[in-house]
Amino acid sequence: MNRHACLMTLVSGAALLCADGAAAAGAADNISDLLTKIGSVSGSPTQENYSRELQKSVNQAAVLAVARDCAQQKGAKAPATFTLVGMMRIDGTLTSTFAAPDNAFGTCMANNIADTHFPLPPGAGHGWPVAIQFDAKTGKAIYVAGDKQSAMPKYSWSAQWVHTPLPALPAHLSKRCTASVWLTLDKNGRVKTAELGDSECPAAFNSAVVDAASQWLGMSKEKATTRDSMDLKISFTAGPVDMRVAP
Repeated sequence: MNRHACLMTLVSGAALLCADGAAAAGAADNISDLLTKIGSVSGSPTQENYSRELQKSVNQAAVLAVARDCAQQKGAKAPATFTLVGMMRIDGTLTSTFAAPDNAFGTCMANNIADTHFPLPPGAGHGWPVAIQFDAKTGKAIYVAGDKQSAMPKYSWSAQWVHTPLPALPAHLSKRCTASVWLTLDKNGRVKTAELGDSECPAAFNSAVVDAASQWLGMSKEKATTRDSMDLKISFTAGPVDMRVAP
């Protein structure tokens, strides 16, 4: 099976108040550091409060304006959703930014989002590490790394997941269906490719599964210097009112 489809990247973990997204791009050796920072605050009361604030108060119009401009760039195509990863500075600007998926659209978003201001972060002036999924059609923040998701199992043998946006449930589904997606993670925890595997679900859900899974961020349980890339299969079982994930 060909498992190569959607390319995505993450982010530099470079400190707090430094360079813009364009300058930080390429600092792949710091990706694991940033994922560790995101993982360390996930599920904390502070993270939960900031996530609620982001989803409630993000300037959707400003994010949407950047997304529309980026969709018009040569070679760019807006996905249904996208993720921005970086350090939220104490003035509400996102720095050291990477986008997922890492295509012409994502690169444009990462390089131009610095002019958009977000709710001020916690962290006593130290900034706050975030991975935020947005709806490309509205600019709305719909998921923040660390948010609780009942569909996700507590443990996974394959990777220590940090950011796991889920697809929306299929509309008018009368019985359960399962769709699988093959992911290839590089040694820094980035999803390099995402491709639909077997599926008995509607086509729209299949597309949403690939769109969401291509933005997952995971850390291998080994150090980056001692591990190789890995292929793994994620299964999404959707019902009329709930979803289960088996990573």
